[in-house]
Amino acid sequence: MTSLAPLHRRLRRLVRRRRRLRWLAGLTPLGTAVLWFLLTAFLLDWLLEMNRSQRALLWLAGAAALGWAYRRYGWPWVRAKESELDMALLVERKAHVDTDVVAALQFESPEAPRWGSVQLEQAVMQQAVQLAPQLPMDEGLPRQPIQRRTVLLACTTIVAALLWAFWPMHVKTFLSRLLLSNRHYPTRTQIQWVKINGQVIPADAAECWVVEGQPVQVQVLAQGELPPEGRMELSLRSTGVRTEAPLQGLFQERLNSSSRSAQQAEDSAAGFPPEKETIPPGSALYGGQMERLTDPAWMKIYLGDARTEPIHLLLTPLPRIELLMEVRPPDYAQQADVPKGRFPGLCQLAVVEGSQVQIHISADKRLQEAWVRIEQNTYPMQAMSASPAGAAEEQTGQAQWWVLPPGGTPLEAVVSPLQFAIQVKDEHNLTLEHPLQGFLRILPDLAPRVSAAQRTSRILPTAQPRIQYEAADDFGIGKVILLRQLTRSDGTSQEDEMPLYQIAPGEKPTKTRQAMVRVPLDSLGLKPGDQVRLVVRVEDYRGPRPGQVALSEPLVFQVTDLAGILAAITEADRQLVQEYQEMIDRQLEVGGEKP
Repeated sequence: MTSLAPLHRRLRRLVRRRRRLRWLAGLTPLGTAVLWFLLTAFLLDWLLEMNRSQRALLWLAGAAALGWAYRRYGWPWVRAKESELDMALLVERKAHVDTDVVAALQFESPEAPRWGSVQLEQAVMQQAVQLAPQLPMDEGLPRQPIQRRTVLLACTTIVAALLWAFWPMHVKTFLSRLLLSNRHYPTRTQIQWVKINGQVIPADAAECWVVEGQPVQVQVLAQGELPPEGRMELSLRSTGVRTEAPLQGLFQERLNSSSRSAQQAEDSAAGFPPEKETIPPGSALYGGQMERLTDPAWMKIYLGDARTEPIHLLLTPLPRIELLMEVRPPDYAQQADVPKGRFPGLCQLAVVEGSQVQIHISADKRLQEAWVRIEQNTYPMQAMSASPAGAAEEQTGQAQWWVLPPGGTPLEAVVSPLQFAIQVKDEHNLTLEHPLQGFLRILPDLAPRVSAAQRTSRILPTAQPRIQYEAADDFGIGKVILLRQLTRSDGTSQEDEMPLYQIAPGEKPTKTRQAMVRVPLDSLGLKPGDQVRLVVRVEDYRGPRPGQVALSEPLVFQVTDLAGILAAITEADRQLVQEYQEMIDRQLEVGGEKP
């Protein structure tokens, strides 16, 4: 450390103090100008209700004015850069001393010994050290301009703070509009939202798509001071012709009406939202309608002292969709003559019970979403990257295809008549005027048909009677069972089953089946006087689902002994002779007198 270190410290402090004062003097005018510009801009924007372009021009003009003000009043103060030598010269001039201080600082450099006598240099430096405590170290800057600028900035800041304290919402709105938003200054009437044809228009939205050639329905929800009515102003873009339509209060008189439910139904039919969703406490709903639009237009809404920014109404047609249904019958019905494959354009279709149906739609516009409502449930559809195979040639050029995978829906296996409705929302938030309705009927898969026959009705206890059965079904026979019911002479009974046929895994079902079956009865322990009833039970084949069942007429066998068999034969012969005699008598009556 040299002997001039205390002098260096004092000079460096002086440099820092002067730099701070210069920055204070240079930036306070800029801060004051910024605040006055903001105050002026706030007053102009609030009084003139400037649009976005006007505000942008105002900001550009303000930025230019602030740049000029800073260059004129601030830059001269902050551009100067001072060193320790400059401060030493300043101190010497103020103290009216020779240049010993500056010379002492220069003699500290490494090149100083080459300049002359080292003893003389040391003497000058020692003299500067002794003189340093007596030197005046004030800043040397004019204080009056700095104080005046500081006071002006403080007063302006107080004005801005009072404005923020008394009108905070106005200030926040101004700061938002400073960023070129469309937010409006607080009014006695506050518009909460605007709906055009059911679409909620955000506060910063500049456009809305409406259906070409259809009326424009407008709904406005407001709070605060609620006027009896408002108005809509429409300006055609091509001709500039302006038209107006009133906005009537929809619910102000209805809230106290005894027929609230009927009016809600009326509003729902007219496209207005339910009261419980649109009318919070202290609010009112207004509605109106404009004539059909055939040209784009600008719309502004006025309600009390509130208004909206111009909304650009653009025209577009409603989305149109085409339906394609893909039917896959159950495996057992794949070879049958039943509906299967793809059916473009059909909204009603008859399918076999258990069929899987996949729904495809094509749209002429790009869709945001699509969904299918079946019974009380809604299922979202999925967008496809390409058109499905089998689509009609005129459909493949459509903008987009969507599909409803049948998994997890009633379409996975249609077992009863089914009605569905399809609705979509396009890129402009427009939906179908009416959902596309579809209906699936069930083709009757009738129960199987079965008949059985016996050769005799009397049997011995150890007999094995033969029966013959015939079964038929629309698609195939899955199972045949013989039901045996024994009723003994003392009134007791028992039942069991005897399987006759069961379709094997992988076996192709047949539509008809007939067979002659010998029925063993020795395991029943029959005795004369018992009665045996045999019924053929047939179940059709329906894959993993249970099939329908049909029963034949019961075949009744009476258990008897040998004498009973002979008596039955004798009785049969007697009845046969009697029948022959009756036939001869009828022939004689036809031919006339007896011979």
